[in-house]
This record gives sequence, C-alpha cells and structure tokens, in this order.
Amino acid sequence: RVAPRTGGLLLARAADSLLLASDGDLVIDQVYTPADATLASSGHIGARPQAPTETGADLNIRAGSLTLAAGGRIGDAGSPFDALALRLDGPLVLSSGAGAWLSASGPRLELASASVFGGPLRLDADVAQLQLTGALQASGSMGLTSTGALQQAATSAITATALTLQAGGAVELAGRNTVADSLQVRAGAGLQLAGTTVVGGSAVGGAPAGGSV
Repeated sequence: RVAPRTGGLLLARAADSLLLASDGDLVIDQVYTPADATLASSGHIGARPQAPTETGADLNIRAGSLTLAAGGRIGDAGSPFDALALRLDGPLVLSSGAGAWLSASGPRLELASASVFGGPLRLDADVAQLQLTGALQASGSMGLTSTGALQQAATSAITATALTLQAGGAVELAGRNTVADSLQVRAGAGLQLAGTTVVGGSAVGGAPAGGSV
C-alpha cells in the first residue's frame, strides 16, 4: 500500500505482476510492467499534470493487462492530456465512482469490463482493433472511439444512458446492449448490428452496409 504525498507523482516499474493500492489519490507519472498491473484508490486515479509547453500526451501506464479501481474518477475531462493514457497487451478492467476518461495506443485493446458511476465513460483508442468482450456499464453516457475497427463479442453487454461508438474501420455489435436515451454509431468501413440492441425500449435491427445510425 502506498501513501502518496500531496502533489506527489507515482513512478513504478516491475518485472512481474504489480499491485498498488492507496487510500488517497494516485497521480501517475509512469507505471510499467510486462505482466499484470492492478491500481486501486479510494480517491482518484489520474495522469500527471502536463505543462502548457508540452505538445504530446504522456504514456502513463504500459502493462500486459490492467485493472483500475477508483472510488473517485479515473483520468479527467479537462483536455486530451488529462485522460489516463494506456498501452496494454491484454485486457483492461475498470471501475470508477465518478466517471472515467482514458486514451489508449497500440495494435489492439480489449475492454473486458467497465463499471462507471457518477459520470461518463470516455475511451479514445488509437488502435487497429478495439475489442469489447465483457459487461460495460455507465450510469451516464458512454463514448468509445477507435481509429481502426470496433468489435463487440457476443459475450459483451453494454448498459448506458446514451451511447456513442465511432471507428475509422468497421463497427460490429454482436452483444446485448441497452441504451436508455440515444445511440450514435459512426463507422468508416461498414456497420453490422448482429446482436440485440434496445434503445429507449425499442430494438434496433441489423445494418450490414452503411456508415451510421
């Protein structure tokens, strides 16, 4: 268990699995492990503040797989630099009590589980493939963006007040999705609604060719 000082930054490297827990906020400079990483905080988990002169966003966490659990928010909505930046080889699991703002890079990203309350879930992934494989829940809105393809497995289920999905490649929704208010999907290379998606109580049918709904 770590006890960060006010204004302190977290820098951690490990050759094996990494587990860090804190009763206060975790402000991450860099975390690296080729194995599994787990970061847990009763407060916020955020990215280090960047100076106005910095032109590129940090890579905050590089890991084999990652579990994030925060009583407060994960990342922040102030600017793209305030999102928690990740590069992972394996699945991402997250839970947050006050919203989550993340960015990702790499060949692919698997979002295996998300439970976000008290705010939205925002994920911007600069990846060839964004895979949704588990239960994803947000008490507010959810926005998932991939520069490549976005694929939802049949094992996945999305629950959100409003849902926005955007991909530079194809979008495939094969799971069970429930959206209370509005659904927006934008695909750069085809759209397939193969699962069950209910928006405002009405089912949305399949659309194998096209760009948006």
